[in-house]
Amino acid sequence: MRKIISISLSFAVFAALTFTGVLQDVYAAETKETQALGPKVGNKLLELQELMNATPTQCGTAVPEADAMLGWKNLTAYEKVQIHNFIAVCYFRMDNINAALQSYENLMALGDAVPLGIQQSTLQVLTQHYLSQGNYPKGLDSVNRLMAIVPSPTADLWVLKGQAHYQAGQYAKVIQPIARAIELYKTQGRTPKENWLLMSRHAAYEQGDFNAFADFIRELIRYYPKDSYLHQLAGAYSQSGDNRKFLVLTEILYEGGYKTDAATIKNLAQLYLMEDVPHKAAKLLDKEIKAGRLSSDIDNKKLLATSWFQARDDDKAIPILQSAADESRDPEQYIRLTQSYMNIGQWQACTVAAQSAISNGIKNRQAAYTMLGLCNLELKDLNASKDAFQNAGGRESQAYLRYIEKEVERVAKLQSDLNVKGKVIKKNELLENTQIE
Repeated sequence: MRKIISISLSFAVFAALTFTGVLQDVYAAETKETQALGPKVGNKLLELQELMNATPTQCGTAVPEADAMLGWKNLTAYEKVQIHNFIAVCYFRMDNINAALQSYENLMALGDAVPLGIQQSTLQVLTQHYLSQGNYPKGLDSVNRLMAIVPSPTADLWVLKGQAHYQAGQYAKVIQPIARAIELYKTQGRTPKENWLLMSRHAAYEQGDFNAFADFIRELIRYYPKDSYLHQLAGAYSQSGDNRKFLVLTEILYEGGYKTDAATIKNLAQLYLMEDVPHKAAKLLDKEIKAGRLSSDIDNKKLLATSWFQARDDDKAIPILQSAADESRDPEQYIRLTQSYMNIGQWQACTVAAQSAISNGIKNRQAAYTMLGLCNLELKDLNASKDAFQNAGGRESQAYLRYIEKEVERVAKLQSDLNVKGKVIKKNELLENTQIE
């Protein structure tokens, strides 16, 4: 009798270990008294088990016989449980998964008569197979029924719940159960599994929660350091708009030799500009263009020119700005060139750059004409300056025009006074002695 009972009880374990592989944790919750099979049922199941073990095709004979046993009189609930369990295992052996799952559902329909450990193992089998079939409603229902009967769910069980929501695309419900599993592992001094963190990371990404996304990548780097995770963290900071952290990490990746491709170099330069460190951007671009790791195309020239310009290093900015402007005919490059010439007092070159900005269709024509007027004013070309300020318009230009008008009157009066004295002074001599306030 003990041999028969032992063999028949092994069916549940066989099904669990064969078809899930991770069920040993749930058996700890078994609290019911050990139950036994009657000799008649035990001997018949032993006979059918030997038939099933012969070849999988013999299950086709064993299943009808096991079904017939369910009609026997005076069966205990526990005996029915073992018969349904045998039928389910047999169907699995025949690769008839749907029939096997239905047999397990029939077993669970026996309710409280099913020992708690067998309920747990059966529900875990149902959960995993429903999920593998893409039957997410039934998979979620099974895992929720399982969680309801386990007093203290293990980490693997919490992960199974999270996985069920993950496969169902319910990403908002994934992170919490997996976080419970991770917490349990950490409490036990164990390392959270990599695929748990990956699942949580993806769930955060799908929700657009890039801060949580970055948190999970940091955990991956902590426990499973890989270059790919460093790259992903940089992308996470970029997505979340945390440019400062993105800059620091990108700089580390670049300087450590992990990422030295053209896209990374350009991104790093742009981040320097965004964080108001243009001098570092300019030096980086200048070095990498000269080294040939970054092409000297027009876009990179513009970026380098902008970097030197924002760094207020006009001597270095001007040649690059001039080259970028002449190659692209970009009026914005010409207007920056105008400003750089103004900064170092090259007034003639300033007027040429401003006129190029205007002729190439600068959008802010008022600013361009104002700069042209100022440059001509420094050259003491009052007529050209007047024309520029008239084209500029605006209150500021009106003030300059009033000033120019007074200067013209003052110069005319001075010329008139000198003519009265019989001395003719050339125009250039007159302007050279005219002080502009």
